[in-house]
Amino acid sequence: MIRRILKLKTIIVISFILFFSVVVTSVLGKDTVSESEGVTMWPTLHVINIRAGESKDITVHIKNHNDLELEVTAEYKNLRVSSNPLEGLSIEGGLNVAPASWLSPKSPIPFELSPGEENTFISMLSIPEDIDVKGHYPVILMKFTSKEITDEFRATSEIGSVLYISVSDVKGKEAKVDSQVKYFSANPKISLKPRATFSTAISNSGNVHYRPRGKMNIINPKGIIQSDTPSFNERLRYLLPGQTLEEELVWKDNDSSLFPPIGKYRAVFDLYIEEDRSFILREETYFYVVPYQYFFLVGVVLLVIFGGIYMVKRRAA
Repeated sequence: MIRRILKLKTIIVISFILFFSVVVTSVLGKDTVSESEGVTMWPTLHVINIRAGESKDITVHIKNHNDLELEVTAEYKNLRVSSNPLEGLSIEGGLNVAPASWLSPKSPIPFELSPGEENTFISMLSIPEDIDVKGHYPVILMKFTSKEITDEFRATSEIGSVLYISVSDVKGKEAKVDSQVKYFSANPKISLKPRATFSTAISNSGNVHYRPRGKMNIINPKGIIQSDTPSFNERLRYLLPGQTLEEELVWKDNDSSLFPPIGKYRAVFDLYIEEDRSFILREETYFYVVPYQYFFLVGVVLLVIFGGIYMVKRRAA
């Protein structure tokens, strides 16, 4: 009894707070899972390509790991897109606001989940025929309420499942994928060792989500492409319209040669779309490497020269 009261108090503390976490995986369509107060739901991300006028079933799976019976209800909201893709996601709007209004329950709600029970909830996604060709981002918000708490002492937890919808028109015209490099620069510009850190920022200037993937080649003064160069967006995060993803890419040459090439190094950054590996753009920057070994070598050479001159003068005297 005491354990049950403590569990109920824990649920009450998070009452009406949205636990809303989306994990983007590198495999398109792979299930992603969220958990809140002993309830798991999957997938929490649906990536959908669909034409205007078409419909599609959206299924989520829910499991109750608590020892309490839960009542489950659903609402449809819209994703509020921030400029930073690393920020926590938030929701806004209501049932009558598109694109949330395109969703409707196909499974009966509310329904009950007994302890340990797993169930599915199906929504119908219906895209209007007269709709903008771009990305749309509604959310299926599942609410879980313990039936053993009275109306005066009620506790609710929530999990959201996001839809990344790319809509094409009836003729097949697709949304526009476009990107801009806000900056791509090497630091420091002059280094004593063949290494550099590249400050990189990519913006989604199109009207639909995609996963940017960047590959960098570093060419030394001899024209040789260096190894172990870093990649941009290795976690394959989605970039929504208007968002900017920033990363620091660190490169260090693993060549163990005693005298690395001295001079100007070029860094060439190519950006691709992960889904179809299509090329978007290229950006270049440069930095200089003046290895300290050369200073040591010059010092030794000067020492030998001046030492030789000194010995010649001494003998002549």
